[in-house]
Amino acid sequence: MKLGGSLILDNKLGIGKDPTQELTLKSQSLDSDIVDIYNPSNIKIFNLTNDASGHGYFEVSDNAGTTKILLGTTSGLGIIGTMSNHPLLLKTNNTEGMRIASDGKVGIGRTSEVYKMEVGGILGILDIATNWSGLAFRPNATLDGLNANFIDTVNSGSGVNRSLCLRVNSLNCLIVDTLGRITMNNQSRVRAYRSGTNQSVPPNADIALIFNSESYDTQSEYNTGTGIFTAGIAGRYLFNVTLTFNAGGAETYILRVFKNGSYWTNRYTGSLAAGYHFIYFNDTLDLLPGDWIQITIHQQAAGNRDLVLGADYSLLTINKIS
Repeated sequence: MKLGGSLILDNKLGIGKDPTQELTLKSQSLDSDIVDIYNPSNIKIFNLTNDASGHGYFEVSDNAGTTKILLGTTSGLGIIGTMSNHPLLLKTNNTEGMRIASDGKVGIGRTSEVYKMEVGGILGILDIATNWSGLAFRPNATLDGLNANFIDTVNSGSGVNRSLCLRVNSLNCLIVDTLGRITMNNQSRVRAYRSGTNQSVPPNADIALIFNSESYDTQSEYNTGTGIFTAGIAGRYLFNVTLTFNAGGAETYILRVFKNGSYWTNRYTGSLAAGYHFIYFNDTLDLLPGDWIQITIHQQAAGNRDLVLGADYSLLTINKIS
């Protein structure tokens, strides 16, 4: 039976097209409404339409017609979202699980987002390929009696435990292994020593100590020609100096440390007996980028004394510790 542009066939209704289902609709033009449903207040609460390219959309509104949600497709993309200045909520079991605010911020277990994405609760980032090993972020948690914000490595499957690594600019900067031991890569670490020849030290003068060979210098901060260390970044540095001088009588040595050319501290060693003289110094210094340190020795013997060569006899180590 035909009613205008409609056709009823085998209890199926077709509007603009022969029916293939219980209700079949065909739009007569692009960029037009196909179905409108109104509530008793004459507010459109449901709309089925297509755009100028023939893409289909469902639009559902609240009873005031001000909050609108859209389900549709365009140019190979699926779309679900609000068409009004309101957040989009996703619910399961009639309970909100996630929301996207009108400015694009995402909240999981959060209802008023400040950051681009927020999670209320423990966030796990897991790798199925490694039996669910991964990371857990635990805000305001208490573990082992400590209340803090935690980042955990977790292994909820049968995979191996893994270390935690912090990388910057594709470099491993800080590694915490599964036993809690910390390795800080790319920090200032220097080990320099005297090699080749002894350094002759005349009496009654401040002579710069020159450690002319290096075991390592991770940031190239020590100058083996001048004996000057220049800090690349701000921090607290631990200096250790071991000096070995050749045989002499009862003599006095003063090791001095200069920071940016100004005297900072010293180590006084007096009345050493005859034989090899060993002098030790260690201390921490707070340095800013560009601050430089030079270490001198002042000996009060009757003649020259030699700083003995050797990687284990006369050496300087520097480590950035914070």
